[in-house]
Amino acid sequence: MVYYWDCMNIVFFNFQWIFLNVMLAITGVSFGWLMIETKKPLLKLLFGILWLAFIPNTIYLLTDLIHLPEQMPYVTGVYRFLVVLQYVFVFLSGLVTFVYGVYPLEKFFMAKYKKKNSNSGLMAVLFINFLIAFGVTMGRFQRTNSWEIFSNTQKFITDAKGVAHSLELLAFVFLFGVLGNCIYFLLKERVIFLKPQEKKKQRR
Repeated sequence: MVYYWDCMNIVFFNFQWIFLNVMLAITGVSFGWLMIETKKPLLKLLFGILWLAFIPNTIYLLTDLIHLPEQMPYVTGVYRFLVVLQYVFVFLSGLVTFVYGVYPLEKFFMAKYKKKNSNSGLMAVLFINFLIAFGVTMGRFQRTNSWEIFSNTQKFITDAKGVAHSLELLAFVFLFGVLGNCIYFLLKERVIFLKPQEKKKQRR
């Protein structure tokens, strides 16, 4: 028998970690847009570093879906519906924040090379999505937090080496990087309302 109090605990527990993880994802998005909006070089560099540190928290949300089948046997009735709804929110939040979080990089290169026919923005996005996948792998398997780049640099370096020296984890990085690029380029124009001139620039 499943006790309703246990079901409520699961719903409230999910609310807590979902709120925290979505806030971290939004933080990554915010630093990205601050990076392209500021005109001061030092601030642009600072926001760029913070963006790179926190942007993996966006698509990382998709990996949290593994907890759904773990929790389903312990919830019933309306609580099962609420738990499914929570994970739908996690999934959509991961997609939207990821696209909005990566787009500032492409926009930065579009502005930098606006007078040239350059594929630098495309190449930068392709590369950064694999770098994001590396960060996601560190977070999921090494339990590395974004702020540990600054607060516990030694642990961050050790965790990064652990991923780099594991063929299984590198395979995950590659597959997740491919997934990230597919998500970004398939959903970009649907999630972000691009101006007509921006669409033309990206299709050249």
